[in-house]
Amino acid sequence: LAIGLAAWDLHYYRPLEGDGTVATLELRQLGPQRYEVLVNEAGKTRRLTLEGDQWELDAQVLRWAGLPHVLGLQDGYRLHRLRGRYLALEQQRQQDAQLNSQLHATPAWRDLWQWLDQFNADLWLRADAFTVRFMPLADGARFAIESGVTGLTPVPLNPAAVEALQRFE
Repeated sequence: LAIGLAAWDLHYYRPLEGDGTVATLELRQLGPQRYEVLVNEAGKTRRLTLEGDQWELDAQVLRWAGLPHVLGLQDGYRLHRLRGRYLALEQQRQQDAQLNSQLHATPAWRDLWQWLDQFNADLWLRADAFTVRFMPLADGARFAIESGVTGLTPVPLNPAAVEALQRFE
């Protein structure tokens, strides 16, 4: 049963092939420090609401080692969580629990990545994570999320995103 559940969870991971766009994010301001985010991943679009001044994106990565790696099994990833962050610490503390948006439907009790990360065992399959941190929330901004073997890179796709990054630096 455990092997079956692990195999079921594995099929939600996409191959980590190096360079390429894994998702795009489009931001639209709904109000002060409140944004609608359209996340387009593999042709599927999700509509989420974030609050704050910045966004962060986490991806779960499974890496093969040993014999499975030698046999050619590819490392895989799935987008895990999109979060909003406030610059003001007081606002961040008040809103911490409300700012997370899960990007997959696997419950924690059967999440293979969670189990591997928790036990940190030296197995043929290891948990890793990629994170994009502290990107500005800006009305009309569009970002591509590019993958590489070392992580995720946000790429501005329009002038609103470029301007937001310039203001942020």
